[in-house]
Amino acid sequence: MKLKVKNKNLERATNTEIDLMNFTLKYNKTNSYFKKEKSIPKNPLQHKIAAILVGMNYNWFQNSLTKEAIVNAKVKNKMYSVLYDKMKFEDWVLSEETKMIDGYTCFKAERKQLNNRTGKYMLITAWCTPDIPVPYGPVGEGGLPGLILQVNVGSFLFIATEITLNPNKNKVLLPKEKEKISNKKYSQLLRNSRKVTID
Repeated sequence: MKLKVKNKNLERATNTEIDLMNFTLKYNKTNSYFKKEKSIPKNPLQHKIAAILVGMNYNWFQNSLTKEAIVNAKVKNKMYSVLYDKMKFEDWVLSEETKMIDGYTCFKAERKQLNNRTGKYMLITAWCTPDIPVPYGPVGEGGLPGLILQVNVGSFLFIATEITLNPNKNKVLLPKEKEKISNKKYSQLLRNSRKVTID
């Protein structure tokens, strides 16, 4: 599945870099892999900032058996496997509201997610199709009874632009397993790595 991301609230230079971004979600019955495709940035620094803002400074992996969303991320010189609770079905509130996306009937689902940096909750709205019965989606979002074809994460909108149905042929790259930590622990390690002295 090919995806694009949109945001109307950022400055022009960042939006220009976001407009250049394309993403691919590959999946099979047990795993998915969501990555940003290579592109030539107009401004390399702004491109890196844009990737961080949309949550794509690392590739996302999902496992439908463990219900985990994982990124391999570095703090200082050490890599970690950071675990996110994004695939818990009970966190989603499904509705009967539907809309068509690329010829598929999609159902609306919402959940709230705590931002560890701000301490505030943000609303995540997803549109999934039971016609493709796998629990995956962009940027680690998942756990729904169908593939997520559109999701609003904060002010960012990820939307499918092309769907190719050959999951049995998809070779899903699995992450090299590192020390597993929670996303909360990861945020704490990042904060500590930027400090001169430890609290």
